[in-house]
Amino acid sequence: MWGQHEDEVAGIDACKYFDSFDLPSIGQGSVVLGRSKNKFYQRARATNRPRVPGMTNYPLFVKAATSCAIGEFPVPRAPERYTYPQGFRPYDDFLTFEIKFHPETRVTPMEFEEDPVPFQSLQAVAVEAFYANEM
Repeated sequence: MWGQHEDEVAGIDACKYFDSFDLPSIGQGSVVLGRSKNKFYQRARATNRPRVPGMTNYPLFVKAATSCAIGEFPVPRAPERYTYPQGFRPYDDFLTFEIKFHPETRVTPMEFEEDPVPFQSLQAVAVEAFYANEM
């Protein structure tokens, strides 16, 4: 189940209903799926982990949108690098449907050897986000 609020079939209400049976399952439970990004930011700001700055022109996104975990300890994936088509305007086009699904938009994993410091920093932020969101 993917737990979108607007989904009447496999939405938050269906996830809550399934969770009420206390059966083993794989994936995020309704408590996590039901949280908004603002609740995540509120929790992160309260613990200062990860640091959530104010709005910037070009934000860094660290999110738990793609996750697969069993147990209590997160193992972060390789950070991803987005490459956009020629003519991309960061402040106008970022996160638009046209750019996200443009045939020239590429998402590639960063290589540790390429630049170890940002690689490790981004992984550390992902782990902090995992705990701040009480995954």
